[in-house]
Amino acid sequence: MVFFCGAGISYPAGLPGFDGLVRKLYDNFSDRVDPQIRDTINRAICDSQLDIAINLMEKYIAGGSKTIRKGLANILKVRLDAPTDTHEALLTLGKTRSNSMHLVTTNFDRLFEKAIAERLLKVDRFQAPLLPIPKDDQWDGLVYLHGLLTGQWPRDNQGDLIVSSGDFGRAYLRDGWAARFLSELFRNYTVCFVGYSIGDPMLRYMMDALAADRSPENMSREVFAFGSHAENEEEQSRHEWEAKSVRPILYLENSGHTYLHKTLLRWAETYRDGVRGKEQIVIELARTKPRESTQEDNFIARMLWALKDPTGLPAKRFSEHNSAPFLDWLYLSPLTNIFETGVQRGNWDDVTRQLMPWLTRHLNDPRLLLWLSQYGDRLDDRFVRLIEDRLNELSELKNKRKIDELRRIRQNSPNGIPSRLMWKLWCLLMTGCVKPGARNFDMYLWHDRFKRYGFTPTSRRELRKNLTPYISLSEPFRGSIENADGEKPQHINDLVNWEIKLSAGNVHDAVKRLSNDPQWQKALPELLPEFTSLLRSVLDLMRGLEAADDMNDMSYIYQPSISRHSQNRAFHDWTALIDLTWDAWIALKEESPEQAAMEVERWWGIRYPIFRRLVFLALAESS
Repeated sequence: MVFFCGAGISYPAGLPGFDGLVRKLYDNFSDRVDPQIRDTINRAICDSQLDIAINLMEKYIAGGSKTIRKGLANILKVRLDAPTDTHEALLTLGKTRSNSMHLVTTNFDRLFEKAIAERLLKVDRFQAPLLPIPKDDQWDGLVYLHGLLTGQWPRDNQGDLIVSSGDFGRAYLRDGWAARFLSELFRNYTVCFVGYSIGDPMLRYMMDALAADRSPENMSREVFAFGSHAENEEEQSRHEWEAKSVRPILYLENSGHTYLHKTLLRWAETYRDGVRGKEQIVIELARTKPRESTQEDNFIARMLWALKDPTGLPAKRFSEHNSAPFLDWLYLSPLTNIFETGVQRGNWDDVTRQLMPWLTRHLNDPRLLLWLSQYGDRLDDRFVRLIEDRLNELSELKNKRKIDELRRIRQNSPNGIPSRLMWKLWCLLMTGCVKPGARNFDMYLWHDRFKRYGFTPTSRRELRKNLTPYISLSEPFRGSIENADGEKPQHINDLVNWEIKLSAGNVHDAVKRLSNDPQWQKALPELLPEFTSLLRSVLDLMRGLEAADDMNDMSYIYQPSISRHSQNRAFHDWTALIDLTWDAWIALKEESPEQAAMEVERWWGIRYPIFRRLVFLALAESS
């Protein structure tokens, strides 16, 4: 990353941009030229052909180049009290991790020199046309691409300054040393222009040099630029920069471009302080809500940049913040990516390891549970243990009536202690009962293999996998942790929308196809215990969700009739287990009434209403 600095960085010191410089030169010397030439120079300035205007002044004003460049030096003379905060910031940002200086400027004022002298910095300088090769092992210093004004006149090198159209032609075309430097720079580094306007002739020459060097075989890196825009003209400015193959970082134009300079100062402070600077960002932003971030103050990007520090120290500071940072941070895609690399099985990096404890401070927030449920049984065992340990710790505090400690936890983490309902949901998730909604198996494929190979131990095991129930969670239709009236949720459905699903999809259709298969009819009696167990598993999951007990399981709504009936709409795949259980019992009754009677006794011992209904229908269907 290399900052490429233009005249705009010198505005706080009272120096003009290139446009202002040329206009001041013209005002100072226009009375020395013929009126006709004066009009030509004025038109060039108005058309932003500033380098041509200087060329004309040097040609037609008495004293020529020497006079103009002496006037230029007077205009750009640096006051003793001129601020150099922006230049110091850029000197900080120009330092690489290996402590080399990579900084380029087309300015020829001496503000960088003032900043270096006042801060007693050790910085090598390279002045045009004696430039380094812009590669890491051959470049350590500040490059004055268009030359540098000397401190005193006439002991100077003002002839080396690149300021007129003739100078630009020599540097970029005839001799080409500036173009060669830029070509190598853009090839080896990501460049960001700062302090240039969209119509700056210096920028035009540099981008023309870049365009001439670009080819499919030699693609340069992306080029950025800080650029201002007037009110309601952001899109226009964006298109103008992009037309130059530059990606703009836009800010609203104001007096002295203070937004730009404040940004550079703050950026340099953070960069100078290294990981501590990132920790400071975390401390400042930990209790902000991401939705309050704006384009002008995009603190989301700053926070995510800080959290990704590979040492994990900013992430640790985030996790341990006195007031638990909002869970909203979890749903920002860059942060989600951090978790996805760690939550799924694999090695945790330091960032993931430090962020995980933060999640345990939100165990009463259904959103966390919903987010984790998308991983299901793919959750990393270490993370499962982390949550279990936290739940055990909280349970012990409750059992020992550690009121003060529990109050402190609630104060720092309002959602840190799960309610009774959330506790049940966490237990279901931790034991692998909750899985993502995607189906992992296909009953049609199983049926094809069953017809080909018959009923084997393998096909039996595979069938059980296909019909294994699990809980799928989604956002609730209504309600939240507290409703609009401040009342706490009374039912699990107030927290999450749940559904019992089977591992395979389209089970009802598959059962219809199987019913006409003689091999299937022959296998049914042997499968009855499997189907009974699977159906009981569904009701056990419902009990865990407080949707079933010994007196009510809502089965009369899910499946109004045990036997085939038009009122059975088959909205839920798991109700196919009722059909399978009944079909298997009918088949067993024909083959062995005694064993069928034993299965009815087993049903009677399973205290859910659906099994009572199966018992009653079995009594009606037998002697």
